[in-house]
Amino acid sequence: MPNTLILCRYNPGRGGHAPSYLREAFLEVIEDLPGWRPGMLEPIAEVHERAVPLSVLCGLLWNCPDLLPGLEACEVERLSGRRVSTYASAARAIKAMLRRRAAEGAFGEPCGSSGPAAVPVTEV
Repeated sequence: MPNTLILCRYNPGRGGHAPSYLREAFLEVIEDLPGWRPGMLEPIAEVHERAVPLSVLCGLLWNCPDLLPGLEACEVERLSGRRVSTYASAARAIKAMLRRRAAEGAFGEPCGSSGPAAVPVTEV
C-alpha cells in the first residue's frame, strides 16, 4: 500500500524531504493521539482519498529529516516521553508508543490503571 501513496521520487527507505501531503496527514493524526487508548483502532489519516493508519504513516516518515513543527513536537514529547525534533524522530517515538499501548491493551489492562491489580491474599 505505501507505494501507491507516494506519487513522487521520495523513497521512505532512503529518507529525504517527504511530500507535504504525507507530512500534513501525519500532523493531523497527531491531534488525535491524546484521545487514543488501548483497544481502540489507531488514528487514521486520509491520504489521496485512502484511509491510512498512523503506523503506516510512521513507516513512510521513518527516515524523514524534515523538522516537525514546535506544537506537534511538544505534543509527541508529552505523550511519548521521548525528545523529538524531526518527522523521523516523531515517527519512531509514536511507533514505540503504539506498540506499548497495544501490548497494554492485549493484556486487558483498563485505561488509566496506575499499577498492577490488587491480588487477593490467602492465609496459609
